[in-house]
Amino acid sequence: MNKHTVFIAGRRFVLISDEKEAYVRSLASEVNSAIEKISEEMPTLESKSCAVLCALNYADERNKEKQRNRSLSGNAKTVMNQADKQGKQLRELKEKLSRLEDTVKALNNHNIELERSHRQLIDENELLRETVSDLTHQLGEKEKVSDKSDEKSSPEQKTEQDALQRQISLFDNE
Repeated sequence: MNKHTVFIAGRRFVLISDEKEAYVRSLASEVNSAIEKISEEMPTLESKSCAVLCALNYADERNKEKQRNRSLSGNAKTVMNQADKQGKQLRELKEKLSRLEDTVKALNNHNIELERSHRQLIDENELLRETVSDLTHQLGEKEKVSDKSDEKSSPEQKTEQDALQRQISLFDNE
């Protein structure tokens, strides 16, 4: 504990405090200025009355600051609660985004596989079309020969021609 000597409203006070001297002197100076201001505004008041009015003003300011602090504290709690809720929502949205990104990757991979299958089917279709074209050409050649030797055709040749015709007709239905 330290002893501090200060002057307020012309009177000497010895204060005992754990605070630093500069701080105690700044408080005394503030109180002294407030009392002087009241004294200037109301010159007929005694110094005790000025000190009491000064104390009432400080008590009023203190109470208003307490209310303001309570209000700010309540607002801070509200903001903190909202921040917590938004943080939770953000975490949930990040998790959902991660799941959606995984789904998109899986769909992209599936799409790549489908595109490969599609290309294979196109290639197979092209080969089948070439085969049909070749078979059609072969059949046409055999029909020419058949027309010339229709009477000379054996049952095996007729069966072979019928089989070629069936294969071609299968591809014509596509």
